[in-house]
Amino acid sequence: MRLLVVAADDQTRRTTARLLRSCTAGEVLEASTSREALDATLNGSVPDVLLLDTQLAIPSAAETCRQLRAQKSLAQPVIWLLAPAGASTPVIEALEAGADDCLGLPVAPHLLEARLRVTLRRRERARGPSRFVEALLAAQTEGSGELVVRETRSRRAGRVYFYDGRVVWVHVMGETSALNEVLSGVAALDEKTERAVLDASRRGTPLSHALERAGVIERGRWRSAVQAWSRQRLQTLASFAPASSVFLPHEFRLEDDISFTVAELLGDIDSSEPGLELAAPLPSDGYAGVLSPPERPDPEVETVLSACMESGLVQSVAVLERGTGQCLGARGETLDALAVWTNLNHVNAVVAREGFDSFAVTTKLEHQLTVPLSGQPGWVVHASYSRARGPLGVAFTDLRFALSQLNQRVLQS
Repeated sequence: MRLLVVAADDQTRRTTARLLRSCTAGEVLEASTSREALDATLNGSVPDVLLLDTQLAIPSAAETCRQLRAQKSLAQPVIWLLAPAGASTPVIEALEAGADDCLGLPVAPHLLEARLRVTLRRRERARGPSRFVEALLAAQTEGSGELVVRETRSRRAGRVYFYDGRVVWVHVMGETSALNEVLSGVAALDEKTERAVLDASRRGTPLSHALERAGVIERGRWRSAVQAWSRQRLQTLASFAPASSVFLPHEFRLEDDISFTVAELLGDIDSSEPGLELAAPLPSDGYAGVLSPPERPDPEVETVLSACMESGLVQSVAVLERGTGQCLGARGETLDALAVWTNLNHVNAVVAREGFDSFAVTTKLEHQLTVPLSGQPGWVVHASYSRARGPLGVAFTDLRFALSQLNQRVLQS
């Protein structure tokens, strides 16, 4: 799977890309302009999922969607919008232009993973049989001949041999097709017996009968071995991407009476095109990783953290980038990341309309406070206080006093 994150803001782009890498095994790419994304996509590097910031300039997110959807011959990506709270107009315009969904900023990790899984299910249902499977089914109706499959971007190729509409052999270029290979792990075959079996086959004895008469393997077990071996080779051919195929009709001498319908060999083959590959599900505390502070926080951030910790009342404190949730620095105990994310989403929803002075959530054990940082419009301070140390008012007073003292120091300096 390939995902492309397009956002002009470095923090939005990097934070979203980092979250994607935590919940998918696919390739996550980044671009800072919609023009980069359009050029890459229109030149054939189409991502499975394209994430567009609604704050992009020329071309806008809506125009980017419109241009992509106009390319009828292009494999179409799923398009998600990344939108800050209150950005309703660009979101509506982009959705009308062809975007599939919208994610609010900051993006919650579990929500992102859930959206990826929904996208995977939808694409699997929509794709149906892959082109390779369709080619196999079509070749089955052609009678005798061979289906030649070639990977477009490499020299890998293979052949599927049909006799009277049934698969009799599968060959992948560069891989051996000796009897010992087919019988590996099933039956032993020494060199002398192998020569005798092949001689009998050349004289017209079906291979399965020659093997059985030589005491190598019963005919039923030989059929199962050939079926399993053929499935493995078909799986290799199915992995060619992108690939082209052509059926070449011709007659040939059948060396065995073992053959299969396409349906008998499709059991282990993914009948859809390669899709989204998700990493293992996020653990129940999957939010925690996204609040990991940088190894060397900015000196200004360190000053804020030190001021907040001075009173000794704060359990934990962090400076965060409000729009993306990026942790710029943290002190004290590990923050309840889910509570932090909840506060940020509420704050961002309010800021777009009227700005905010503070936001607080009180649980049975803690007060979780989020306040803006003076002089840094995009930053907030999130602090956690134990309820055992006092009511919410005490927590607010302590945090506001710490930040006011910090402001006075800045003014004096």
